[in-house]
Amino acid sequence: MTLTVVSQSGPFPKDFAARTYDFPSIDYRIVNVWPEPQMAIPEDLPPNIERFYLQGLENLAGQRWDAAGAMFRKTLDVATKLLDPENKKKNLFRRIEGLVASGLLTEAMGEWSHEIRLDGNDAVHDEEPETQEDGVAIQKFTEAFVRYSFSLPSLVAQNRAKRIEQDG
Repeated sequence: MTLTVVSQSGPFPKDFAARTYDFPSIDYRIVNVWPEPQMAIPEDLPPNIERFYLQGLENLAGQRWDAAGAMFRKTLDVATKLLDPENKKKNLFRRIEGLVASGLLTEAMGEWSHEIRLDGNDAVHDEEPETQEDGVAIQKFTEAFVRYSFSLPSLVAQNRAKRIEQDG
């Protein structure tokens, strides 16, 4: 990764390129990062789900594994409330079980959802910090969940509308 850094108060050290810096003061600011980080967000997510998921991705990219786990769990938590608003007062475990029982989630998606729930709980409550492996796993589970729950139904509806318009 290449950073373009501008000094706001004087010249850079001569060996700047060979060292790692934290930039703790306001003397430097990052004006460009190359290559630009890519945050792939599934399409057609409700705005709040998209924001929570993006925060999870940003924390993952920033190597804040615990924060990423917490945000991916929050993504799941809020998504289940949107999918089943009548049960939004129930805890996440019961909402997941209800979504499986009603057929809104498959059995496998219910199991995935419990993985996100448990990993997210660990990220928030466990004494041991999360690892990169933990963060990536919960991100993948969460991405699959939101794609199945929001992106796929939207794609089906768009294709159906397009077909009806063509047959019209």
